[in-house]
Amino acid sequence: MQKRILSAVLLATCALHGLIGCKGKGGSSSGQSTPRDAAYKLATSMLEFDKGGFMECLTGSQQELRAAEGFMDYLCAAKEFKDAVVEAYGRRGWQVFEAEGGAKLTGTVSDNRDKLDDVQWKVSGETAEGQMPGQAQIVHLTRKEGRWYVHARDIITGGADNLEEFASRWSRMAALLRAKKGRIGQPGVTAEALDKELGAEMMAILLGAGAGRP
Repeated sequence: MQKRILSAVLLATCALHGLIGCKGKGGSSSGQSTPRDAAYKLATSMLEFDKGGFMECLTGSQQELRAAEGFMDYLCAAKEFKDAVVEAYGRRGWQVFEAEGGAKLTGTVSDNRDKLDDVQWKVSGETAEGQMPGQAQIVHLTRKEGRWYVHARDIITGGADNLEEFASRWSRMAALLRAKKGRIGQPGVTAEALDKELGAEMMAILLGAGAGRP
């Protein structure tokens, strides 16, 4: 499901493999003294699901930042949901959620942070841009008070013409996952049944149904 909606999420093409953690706050804005460092910190924050660190690396309009934050919040909710499924139903239960036909929550995109060393960063005053080898996407950065920030619009997926709708969709998806998390392990609630239930409700959100619900 996710793969049909998302395109390239991040410069370093690193994203959901393993859903390996989710931190609420970033530690500091260090690690952004060069364009390469800022891009690396952004990729690492996303791989580690450090929402605070992720947002520290971005600049853009209020709508762009809200869209990026909404999607990151969804990733954190998906990680929390996965942990609860594994605890209640074991690895076999999680495999149900990876099967086609229900709620597919985990993508498999590789970590290519090592390729950042091959990027030729073009710096012009307080702006910079870089392009990953073999990729068409150009990532733009801006320097503020000595720190570089990646433009949020460059990591928002293709097709996100309506940023308010994009942010709302992923925030609603995150809220749905957290609500459904409370049903995990309840009497009579099997992994298979929850998979089908969640998949149907997620698809409704992705297709634009129930836009007025949180």
